[in-house]
Amino acid sequence: MKHIQLVKKYWEYFKQKDYTKACDLLDHNVTILWPNTSESFNRSEFISINKNYPGSWVITIEKLIPINRNEVVTIAKIKSKKDIRIEAKAVSFFKIRRNAIIALTEYWGDIAKPPRWRKKLLSKARRCQD
Repeated sequence: MKHIQLVKKYWEYFKQKDYTKACDLLDHNVTILWPNTSESFNRSEFISINKNYPGSWVITIEKLIPINRNEVVTIAKIKSKKDIRIEAKAVSFFKIRRNAIIALTEYWGDIAKPPRWRKKLLSKARRCQD
């Protein structure tokens, strides 16, 4: 399986909450890092956390970028369906070997308006638009 297709399948399985199939794409010795919260997970911990994460989510892949023959980066927008009002972006760095994800590092950030002090310093033309 090509690396881009593997990453697309990974995100599709998460959209469907099919954690069994998502788990099958992870190497048994995968290392998953969430640097923003200083967390590190093995395969079973990562799947368990996602299975038990509260709420329902809509996941939109905004960008999928092949870096080299073993690495792919995605930018995803994650939005709660109704339970909790959360919108975030996840920048995910996938390392792949032999059709399995061997490493995943994800940086999560909330989607929010700029702070007042900074907002007044930017012209409307310079603000990013979704």
